[in-house]
Amino acid sequence: MRHRTLLPDSAELCVESIKSDPVRVLLIVRTVRPNAACPACGSYSSRIHSHYLRKLSDLPWNGIPVLVQMRSRKFFCEAPSCGQHIFTERVPNTADVYARRTHRLSRVIDRLTMALGGEAGSRLAEQIGILASGDSLLRQLRRRATRMPATPRVLGIDDLGMA
Repeated sequence: MRHRTLLPDSAELCVESIKSDPVRVLLIVRTVRPNAACPACGSYSSRIHSHYLRKLSDLPWNGIPVLVQMRSRKFFCEAPSCGQHIFTERVPNTADVYARRTHRLSRVIDRLTMALGGEAGSRLAEQIGILASGDSLLRQLRRRATRMPATPRVLGIDDLGMA
């Protein structure tokens, strides 16, 4: 059985505080790694340039939407041959670059969309605390489908062209 935690990935994030109001739960977190790898050259840096806030939607808690407010850092790349002078740290186990949803929320949305479709999936998602329109559900599924390889899992005799 897979270990479940409050955070999308406790190896990447640390909880600073939790706030709630009648509409949502706000989970304020920060990254915990002491350094980050430059996406261009791969060299590690611990020299911080600045901070910024990144907001990610996460799985709901008891039907209440959760917003993760992550204090992320920008680093200086110290490799002399690298053209990337400043870069943002990545949290690959939590969310994709530029994503506004955590991986685990995206997986749930994908399953809802594949099972029910856009509008029906959106209605069920709203009941369990996930805020997404039917169009958003279908758009995310299309985006994921273009990244997946189209390799057949089962071939029949008819598929081989031998008749």
